[in-house]
Amino acid sequence: MSAVDQTITLPAITPATPLVLCNAGFLNTLAQVEREVANIKVDATTAQAAANLLTRLTSAGTVLEKARAELKAPFIAKGREIDEAARAPAGRIEAAKSGIKAKVAAFQQEQERLAREAEVARQKELQRLEAKRIAEERAAILIAEERAAALAAKVAPQDIPEFDDGSEPEPAPKTETEKLIEKLQYAPAVAPVKPVGVAYRVALVIDKIEVDKLPDTFVTRTAKEAALRSTFCAGWRETDPIPECPGCTFRISKTIVSTGKNEF
Repeated sequence: MSAVDQTITLPAITPATPLVLCNAGFLNTLAQVEREVANIKVDATTAQAAANLLTRLTSAGTVLEKARAELKAPFIAKGREIDEAARAPAGRIEAAKSGIKAKVAAFQQEQERLAREAEVARQKELQRLEAKRIAEERAAILIAEERAAALAAKVAPQDIPEFDDGSEPEPAPKTETEKLIEKLQYAPAVAPVKPVGVAYRVALVIDKIEVDKLPDTFVTRTAKEAALRSTFCAGWRETDPIPECPGCTFRISKTIVSTGKNEF
């Protein structure tokens, strides 16, 4: 069987029966205890009854937690099984994605390099054509000046008719060099080839941090709470004095808990 014909199939969770978290008897008892809690007034004669209610509720919580854990266990195990089964194809997917990403990125970098080179070449050609245009313009001016001087040597100034109709002189036609300059100046910039369906997320990331060289604005001092708890709180008893530590104060937290094992 070829790889493309294979499938990844997991067995179903069995048996497919209703999941009973709390039965009617449990919920009825809970409602009864809730009514007793709402109506009881704790005094010297009812303190033990209140303690009994607390232990019964603690037992109820234990029963509920056990039922919840037992009902969830097959699904948690199946979830782990699904995750484990998906790990191999997921790894292959990520490996293939990494490979094609590297190739696309290399292609894109090459296209960007070619576009930069094309722009550099365009600017160099513009500079060459501009230098050529200036040289041609100077040559034309020199020729015009030589022709004017030659003509002035043959014709007396008083023989040159003066005529000015007030109109603007017609602009000289553009030379081939000027046409090439204009074409290059307004040509669209070379854009790198970009395949459809991919995008680049560009962001600035931190490469390395040297905390000792950072300004205080970018440094945060935090207390080692775990070390404080293990040093001063772990093993502390109610008869012990409250410990003292510069920069840290302590308080006593007292919470009532059930110690009995009454049945719910």
